[in-house]
Amino acid sequence: MKLFIKKNTYFFAPIIIVSLVLIVPFFLLDPFHIVKDYDKYYNSFVEYNEDYIATGKVLKSNNAYNSFMFGSSRVAGGFNIEYWKNKLSENDSAFKYAAAFESLFGIRGKMLMLDRIGNPIENVVICFDIDAVFGKLSNYKNHSLTKHPEVSGGNKRAFVATFLKDYIFSAFFIRYFDYLLFKTKRDYMSGYLFVEDWDYSEEYEPFCLLLRKEDMITKDSAGYYSSMSNNLYERDTIESMREKVITELGKQYLTDIKNIFDKHNTDYKIVINPLYDQLKINDEDLKILYHVFGNENVYDFSGKNRITDNKYNYYESSHFRPQVGKVILDSIY
Repeated sequence: MKLFIKKNTYFFAPIIIVSLVLIVPFFLLDPFHIVKDYDKYYNSFVEYNEDYIATGKVLKSNNAYNSFMFGSSRVAGGFNIEYWKNKLSENDSAFKYAAAFESLFGIRGKMLMLDRIGNPIENVVICFDIDAVFGKLSNYKNHSLTKHPEVSGGNKRAFVATFLKDYIFSAFFIRYFDYLLFKTKRDYMSGYLFVEDWDYSEEYEPFCLLLRKEDMITKDSAGYYSSMSNNLYERDTIESMREKVITELGKQYLTDIKNIFDKHNTDYKIVINPLYDQLKINDEDLKILYHVFGNENVYDFSGKNRITDNKYNYYESSHFRPQVGKVILDSIY
């Protein structure tokens, strides 16, 4: 009996130690803010899952919003929600429902969720990043991009498990406790922690790093764009077309979205974002969008045009500035 206990002690001891050192602090400290329920989020050196925060706000709003703008961080940084409200009726309440590296899977999931919970959907603007949105037709498997369970159709346990997996197996916990204890930024933390000059008592503003770039341009435009000279590369003088990216499953997802629009009698606009690379959307993909949503509801800003020709419309080669969002909204309304 003693030998049996001794052998089992040797077997279970590592499991108990790992649980105490890694797993228990994960649930107690909740570094990603996804275990406990929060009414507000404050600035943090741990990157938030923007999809989770935004979806939580919608679910807690008691159907306070009836108008939604969907898209990626390009929508988050490139559109002013208050400016869009001016295009809507007085009684409309708008929400910028953006997520990092937003996918067609995510946009469809959000639309299905809104319909499922009985949320009114009066007005919608969907901004497609043609370089990315159609390439992901399933859920992300990494913690920063995985979808809220109400969007993905998954469950909360699996959602939390995704964070726990990355927390342990990417050695995130080492970086986390290092900074938590010693408050010293180290090179090996890059890409894992967002150690900025934060005021941790301030409420977190989604995609606030993009807003900081706008402040930098306001203070020193010449200096900012000089620092971006390598990133904002010279484009080809001849317009090229992207390869076709919309698959049969993608068409079905688009049709699912259109069916929800029809059910709610939604006033909707489909925008093809003006990307810095100036590649034109494939003709076949554009025809699909026209077929599903109607020519009059699809607005193509891809390729070479007055927006994309001007490098000062961009923070860097990935994100355009709010002045672009205003031009787009003025064009489609």
